[in-house]
Amino acid sequence: MATCVGTPVIGLYATSNPLRTGPYLSQRWVVNKYSEALRADGGKNVDEVGWGQRVRSPEAMDLITVAEVVSKLDELMRGQYRRHNKSLEG
Repeated sequence: MATCVGTPVIGLYATSNPLRTGPYLSQRWVVNKYSEALRADGGKNVDEVGWGQRVRSPEAMDLITVAEVVSKLDELMRGQYRRHNKSLEG
């Protein structure tokens, strides 16, 4: 729904492939640990599993750190701030 109204989305992905299930038009804001979770859960890489393969490990999302999420949020907010200020100037 956020994409429909032009709001960027920060996606956190470890249990599913963000290229398949990720936020449309916001892939640049994804924290992607899917490959690491696949390796940890079954020793496979993305090319070795089916398109819809999910990681069922309860620990998968623990691969995403707070620092990575904060970094994406900071990057997004800096970009939004610059765009907002340019629109006010122009």
